[in-house]
Amino acid sequence: YPIAVNPTIDPAGYVYEAVASNRIEGATAKIYYEKNNAEVYWSEAEDYGEVNPQITDMDGRFAWMTPIGNWRVKVEKDGYLPADSKNDPAADEDGWLPVPPPQMDVNIAMISTAAPAVLSAGASSEQIRVVFSQYMDIAQFEEGIVTVTQNDQPISVEVTFEDAEVSPTNEDVSYGRVMKLTRTDGESFLGDGIEVTVDGSAQNYAGNTLGSTYYSGEMAAAQLVGSLAHSYPNRYVTDIGKTEQLAVQVLDTQGKPMAGVSVSAKQKYGGTITINETAVSDANGTAVFTVKGISAGDDILLFEAGIIRTEMNTRVSPLGNKAPQKPEANISDYAVIEKGTQLILTYPGTEEDVVIYYTTNNTCPCSDSEERMVYTGPVTITEDTFFRIAAWTEDGGYSERLNLHIAVKPELPGDVNADGFVTAPDLTELARHVAKIEVLTEEHALKNADVTGDGKVNAEDLTHLARYIAKVIPSL
Repeated sequence: YPIAVNPTIDPAGYVYEAVASNRIEGATAKIYYEKNNAEVYWSEAEDYGEVNPQITDMDGRFAWMTPIGNWRVKVEKDGYLPADSKNDPAADEDGWLPVPPPQMDVNIAMISTAAPAVLSAGASSEQIRVVFSQYMDIAQFEEGIVTVTQNDQPISVEVTFEDAEVSPTNEDVSYGRVMKLTRTDGESFLGDGIEVTVDGSAQNYAGNTLGSTYYSGEMAAAQLVGSLAHSYPNRYVTDIGKTEQLAVQVLDTQGKPMAGVSVSAKQKYGGTITINETAVSDANGTAVFTVKGISAGDDILLFEAGIIRTEMNTRVSPLGNKAPQKPEANISDYAVIEKGTQLILTYPGTEEDVVIYYTTNNTCPCSDSEERMVYTGPVTITEDTFFRIAAWTEDGGYSERLNLHIAVKPELPGDVNADGFVTAPDLTELARHVAKIEVLTEEHALKNADVTGDGKVNAEDLTHLARYIAKVIPSL
């Protein structure tokens, strides 16, 4: 039996599939020790204040505080082949991990018993995205396993992976799950009739094949989610009992706001806030969540839209916090406004002599610098601006930050829908206006729709815009 001395945290590590970032939650991890050259289950773990077996968390982690001895970790989960730590670089020739030294990186790979599959395929003007159920061996796709056609005509494509990651056990091998196909001629994917074929011989990280050839069916170039953005790169902070709106912006692969996308939210650990599980992005690409602080502490919010993810560090301040409250604004985060709209800041508390500071250059309003400004009245916004705002009192110091991304509707001839680009959807909106099916009323839309600059929006503007989009004329 191992020698009972003051324990240290060994072994510890995580369970993963294919690549280090792809952790396996819910695996059962058991630890064994060596006795007389035999493997013995550590049933005495409770005597040391430990738990054996353990269930891996969201990060796939396990950890024990063990006595001196030789140890081995075994993991299992439905849908995977059993695995253990015998091949760990620190293991001896018999597959045992000696303790000491500390064994803090006992990372165990598991192999899925399911065959890989293609989950989805979609096209935008810039790329085709193919999503696999498992990480695939990237090198093989240089051998013509993937083909693309449009209206039965072959299209030459370059194959890369958006999530390419080096194998933890072989630095010469990389795996990926999200395949990106771009045209080698530099042109865009336009129109419909686009088809993708993935040969059934395509192999995953373990050499297992699709088995049967995948056919996407005909697709049309549309929008694909490219990223999720939020205004709190450092940390979002709220108070116990306070309810606030928290925004996440959905952007497509061109960086344009994307409407109608369902975004999910969940806490990594839980217990500090409540938040609605899903929100759908509006015309500005903004998905708004309602957050309420319920218990002091730190956590991480995980936002997902399909395969696209982002994280936000969060904190709920403890009761009795003397810091002033966060300022409030008349304009919401990620709002798109008319040029000249005024930002009005207010302080929700009752303290006297409160000063509100703000910056527009992404520096902290808590820093006494020349860039920091004192709020004395409404701020007129004439261009896209990122505001960082905080209140200050002599007794309480600085509040937590209120961060606001505010965009000004662009003045771009032909950009009727104000997305920053002149494309076919603008032509559709202008046509509906001219036909009096859906009349434009917003000032910026009418100004951008007047592509001829004669102060009127009519059929002449429609014809001019159609010729530009068809590349008959070089400019508006």
